[in-house]
Amino acid sequence: MKKESQRKILGAFVVGLALVAGAYTVANFTGPSYTQPASIIQPQAAPRSAIDVSDNDNNGIEDWREEFVTAEPVIINETVSGEYTTPDTLTGQTGVSFFENILQSRIYAQNPDASEQIINDTIASLEAETSGILYDLRDISVISNWNESDIRSYANVMGNSLTANSPEGLENELSILNGVLARGEVERISELEEIAAYYKTLTDRALATPVPGVLVKEHLDLINTYNALYLDIDAMTQALEDPVVSLVRMRKYRDDTLGLQLALENMYMSLLPYESLFTSTDAALAFTLFIPRQRI
Repeated sequence: MKKESQRKILGAFVVGLALVAGAYTVANFTGPSYTQPASIIQPQAAPRSAIDVSDNDNNGIEDWREEFVTAEPVIINETVSGEYTTPDTLTGQTGVSFFENILQSRIYAQNPDASEQIINDTIASLEAETSGILYDLRDISVISNWNESDIRSYANVMGNSLTANSPEGLENELSILNGVLARGEVERISELEEIAAYYKTLTDRALATPVPGVLVKEHLDLINTYNALYLDIDAMTQALEDPVVSLVRMRKYRDDTLGLQLALENMYMSLLPYESLFTSTDAALAFTLFIPRQRI
């Protein structure tokens, strides 16, 4: 039910995006739909007389026109091009494609449900365009014959990645995005870029870290949730220039943040049987911040 509701919201956005811009054209292309009203007999207007126009300097230009006459040359901006430029954002491309499909369906299609199908196809296309990569075993290096030393080394590398270069002094990404959109704090997009870069670094470092075979599932879960959060927050940085990307990724943001929390908790639980391997100075202790807690 929740997913269907989200699809309807996105569908409404897509319809608004494309049809508002083209409503006038569609209305004129398909012809008027009103009925010609009955003729109305207007009362005869009173005779009108011309108003005298003065030309006090006798230069052939009426006095009231003098104000608009200038000897200064009119400069035309020759750099402005009348050529159509194909949009390079997903928002622009989606709007053009959607509007073209709607027009074609009105001209050629006999199916009364064609418009609904176009909306569904557009939503599916948007989700595919913004889905990103799902990493699997082919993308990582697995230590088949692992030992306890490999466990400790792996956990310390992954724990250090969490704490190193972590953005400090920044608000939550949603608070920053609200400032950009609601209060026009455009300069704060750089803060979103910093947070997105952090998750991108986590993804890249995890992909480059060999993982003991016993932790493969947990490792892949971390990689994919790191990458999902990177895509979500990177999309937030495009909220002004390519808003449809932000809209589609925002639908996934809540699930992605919960997924990351669960992935970190699962990694903690998987490392717990090896707790005797670690000391108080090990970076792996960062995972103790994610001890599973009961959720309501």
